Amino acid sequence: MKNITLIIGLFLYMLSTFVQAGKENAVVPVSLQDVIHSKVLQEMRSYMVHLPRGYGNSEHRYPVFYLLDAEQGNYFQQTIKTIESLSNHGKIPEMIVVGIKNTNRLRDMNIPEFIYRDEIIVGGANNFLSFLKNELMSVIDKKYRTTHFNVLSGRSASATFSIFTMISEPNLFNAIIASSPSFYVNEKIIITKTRALFKNRKYFDPIFFMNLGTEDSKKRIEQTKHYTKLLKNIAPSNFKWEMRVMEGEGHVPETSNLDGLLMIFSNGT
Repeated sequence: MKNITLIIGLFLYMLSTFVQAGKENAVVPVSLQDVIHSKVLQEMRSYMVHLPRGYGNSEHRYPVFYLLDAEQGNYFQQTIKTIESLSNHGKIPEMIVVGIKNTNRLRDMNIPEFIYRDEIIVGGANNFLSFLKNELMSVIDKKYRTTHFNVLSGRSASATFSIFTMISEPNLFNAIIASSPSFYVNEKIIITKTRALFKNRKYFDPIFFMNLGTEDSKKRIEQTKHYTKLLKNIAPSNFKWEMRVMEGEGHVPETSNLDGLLMIFSNGT
């Protein structure tokens, strides 16, 4: 009898809360946790989804912001706040945010095999890219109302993976944000692939934002400047891209996603 009373009480409380929210015409944004079994990676992969305000009360479709390294600190929550603030001020459209959690970051974000702290790491960037393209993004497009305008954001090693994605699958993402890329062992491969991609190419549609703090490591600054010079020399004239050097900032400037989104959606993109 006590259990029945408790259940009825909980139901009435939830109902009153829902009615009150309806009276206030307020729809709370929804963040969801989900998992997908990846055949290509042969493991379960966790991800988070944040839906815009009003998603449940409309038939609107939304662009999707894919965030790598989403489990690190409060990175996912900070990104949601950034996107909501920008959209509330009319700077960008409302977006679905998909945060992808890591399992083996060194494997997934790097292309070649390399040694790290006496351990052999077999680079799995190609497999992780296949997971994004053929598995996760397909699930998101089926489950949610998307516009198929997709943005990929990475920082440090995942920024390098974002660049790798742009030059490997140019039609997969409409825009890329690469904050403080750590080219590391991937530099030669990425340069070779970029040269091959842009050879005799007159048009390139993806929008690309890359940044770097002046207080970052010497090696990272050298490699990023080298890649910037390459793009200036060989990228098609229509390629909308920016390399922003941020004075006094260290590794992964805090406003990277904000700056990148403003650049991407400038001029009514």
